[in-house]
Amino acid sequence: MDKKGIISEHSKIKLELYNLYLERYLAVLLSTPFFDSICVHDVFAGCGISKNDEKGSAVIAAETIGQITSKQNPWGKRVFLLVNDADEKNFSHSIGFSGRPMASEGESNSHRDSLLLHDR
Repeated sequence: MDKKGIISEHSKIKLELYNLYLERYLAVLLSTPFFDSICVHDVFAGCGISKNDEKGSAVIAAETIGQITSKQNPWGKRVFLLVNDADEKNFSHSIGFSGRPMASEGESNSHRDSLLLHDR
């Protein structure tokens, strides 16, 4: 997304590649019994939906996690999405997921501007 809040064509291609990668990577991680949970980090999450109504990486990740865990999760693993952005109101588009701040206001924590989203 550019500084005007628009996702351009080259960014749409990157987001599609990200979605394809996440689908395949989660399918592999969900099929192995060696751990109980998976954390996906989106460290430059942004606002989720652009001004031209395109989905950003955080919304794509949240939707992909929701879709793949409902279809391919034989071990019942929890998948967590950690989104990070300097602007807290950018987390408002995390549709279908519940979230909580990683740290309360004023706490000394390197994740103060992060939100932990998880599947239900």
